[in-house]
Amino acid sequence: MLVHTGISALKLHYFAIWLGIFDQTLTQTLSVKDAPDRSLLAHRTGRGLRLGVDAARKRPDCPPNLRL
Repeated sequence: MLVHTGISALKLHYFAIWLGIFDQTLTQTLSVKDAPDRSLLAHRTGRGLRLGVDAARKRPDCPPNLRL
């Protein structure tokens, strides 16, 4: 998490792009049975990172962005 929050060029919308590429790769390399489980884990991890990066960049007096 700390590495991600320290990258000023990292934009929150990049996570959706990366997850889309990851899902594409999963469907090309794994079986139809295995791909959904890996995708679910990746999306859960990506959401956690995205929320953490967003929270670390906000001022303490700002409310959280629940739409992420």
